[in-house]
Amino acid sequence: MTPWEALVAKSWPDIEAIEQRGRLLFSASIRTKGLGGKVTEVPVKVRVLRKPEVRQALQDAEKWAKELGIDPNLPRYEDTWKEIEDICILARSVRDASEPYDQHMLPQELEARYEGRSLEEIKAKVKLFADLTDPRDPIADENQFWALVGAIVKKRAIDPLAAIESLDQNNCIVRMAELSLTSPAFSAWYTQFASSTPEPSPSTT
Repeated sequence: MTPWEALVAKSWPDIEAIEQRGRLLFSASIRTKGLGGKVTEVPVKVRVLRKPEVRQALQDAEKWAKELGIDPNLPRYEDTWKEIEDICILARSVRDASEPYDQHMLPQELEARYEGRSLEEIKAKVKLFADLTDPRDPIADENQFWALVGAIVKKRAIDPLAAIESLDQNNCIVRMAELSLTSPAFSAWYTQFASSTPEPSPSTT
């Protein structure tokens, strides 16, 4: 399985996981690229956080921000605060690969040890594993898909999507967008848009 296939795996047979004291731990790795393009993988376990753990991570973020002299309420620190929040939540999720599966690193160490792209990849894997633990049912068949579309139209809101697992929520929205491309209204708009868009100027170089 390629790294990309592993990232987009959507079923339990495609992943490795263990259960410890009622908590699922998923096998993953933090990948880094070094000299000559060589990729190194650091094996880890990943845990989907529960709300109390997220609150603990936010407390970590507040403490760190205070040490850095950053006020989360000031607009100029908005992006920095979001980065601190994200890395603190991620640090609580990433565990050592072997027992007792302690937290892999403190957020400050995690950010200093790994490149940003590597952390973005493991963060995406955490989101994937969170989706896999969603207990809600997927869209089972065409009848359920069209019933869901009808419910959205009737309510004039996307609330009915809340009953569907998160992966299929995304799939449903994308499919509705694809179906909209077949409508006469889209065809008319696209024809008008294409005719009013000027051709790019030829290069003079």
